[in-house]
Amino acid sequence: MRYMSLWRPGKNANPPTEQLFAEMGQLIGEMSKAGILVSTGGWDPASPFFTVKMSNGKVTVTDGPYAEAKEVVAGFAIIEV
Repeated sequence: MRYMSLWRPGKNANPPTEQLFAEMGQLIGEMSKAGILVSTGGWDPASPFFTVKMSNGKVTVTDGPYAEAKEVVAGFAIIEV
């Protein structure tokens, strides 16, 4: 079964430290080696966002995908266990 883990930073969150990057790199390496990590990724809230949808053959591009900054998902991991 696949699970998705989402990371949403708190409103007073600081940027990740070098130590956190190292620890996450180790965890990602261990999960990859064990064959349970399917995918990881992240979003930079300062980057431009847009959503592309197709419905009934019509493509719509909108700003977003988040209405408010508090809704930003900063990262994800998909694992299969």
